[in-house]
Amino acid sequence: MSLFSRPQVRRAVFGMGCVLLVLTVVVATNPRWRNRANPRRWFRPKPPETLFDFKNAMLRAGNPTLKEVVITFDDGPHRESREQILGVLNRFHAKATFFEVGMRMEQNPDLLRKTIEEGHEIANHTMFHQTLPGLKPDTLHKGINEADIVYYRFTGKHLRLLRPPGMRFDNATLDEAKRLGYITVSYTTAAGDYGDHVDPKVVVDRTLQKTDNGGILLLHDYPATAQALPEILDTLTKQGYRFVTLEEMIQHLPPKERRDALTYWNKSSEAAVGQRPVFLPTAVSGSREKKL
Repeated sequence: MSLFSRPQVRRAVFGMGCVLLVLTVVVATNPRWRNRANPRRWFRPKPPETLFDFKNAMLRAGNPTLKEVVITFDDGPHRESREQILGVLNRFHAKATFFEVGMRMEQNPDLLRKTIEEGHEIANHTMFHQTLPGLKPDTLHKGINEADIVYYRFTGKHLRLLRPPGMRFDNATLDEAKRLGYITVSYTTAAGDYGDHVDPKVVVDRTLQKTDNGGILLLHDYPATAQALPEILDTLTKQGYRFVTLEEMIQHLPPKERRDALTYWNKSSEAAVGQRPVFLPTAVSGSREKKL
C-alpha cells in the first residue's frame, strides 16, 4: 500500500489544501495582505546612496530611517480630479506637493487657490509640459520660468522646486534649473497612473509595493488616481507612515544631506530669486493680474 493511499494521509493533504485555499482567498481579497504577500516587496530596491545630489541640486529620496513619505501629484490642476484628491487628503489630514503646469494654473486658478488654502505645497512642472532635453536654451528657460511667472502673478511668491515632465532631463536642464534657483525633485515610487483605461486597483498595488521609508511617491492629478488615493492613504496610515511636504523632507534629511540641500533651498528664498522676471508675453498671460 502506498503512503498516499492511507486514509489519514489523504485527510491531512486535503486539510492542508483547504487551509491554503482559505489563505489564498484572504490574501486575494484583502489589499493589505495582498500587498504584504507580493514577492516584489521582498526585493525592494535600496534607497539611493545619495539622498541629495549636491552637484545637480537634486533630491532623490528622504531619510531612510524615518517612516515618512511625500505624496506628489504631477500635471495638474485638473478639474476632473483635483477636488476629489483634495477631499481625500483632507480626510486623512495629509499634506501633499503638487507639481503644477503653468498653463493649467492659468486655466484653473480657483483650484490652485483651494490647493494653497488647504496647506499643500506647490512646485513647478513647466509651462506647457514639454519634454525638456534637446530644447534650445531660450525655449528651455521659458518652459521653466514662465510657469513661475504665472504662479507669481497669482500669489506674489516664487516656486522653488522643479520636476521635469516625465522626469526627463539632461545636463542643460539641470544647469538651467540650478541657475534659476530650483531644487530638482526625483521620485522613489512611480504609480504608473497615466494613460487610457487605468485601473485604480493597479495604481494602488504599484504604489504600495514600492513605498518605503523616505519615499517620494509619484502620482498624477488624474481621475483614476483620485479613486485609488483613499486605499493608498488608508494602508500607509495603518502601516505607520507620516505624510510630509518636500520642504519638511529636506529638513529631516541626515546632517550632511540636509546641509547640502538647505544651501540650495536658501538660495531659492524669495530674496535670492527676486531677480526672476515676473512678466509674461501677452499671448501667454492674457490680462490676468489678480493675486490669490
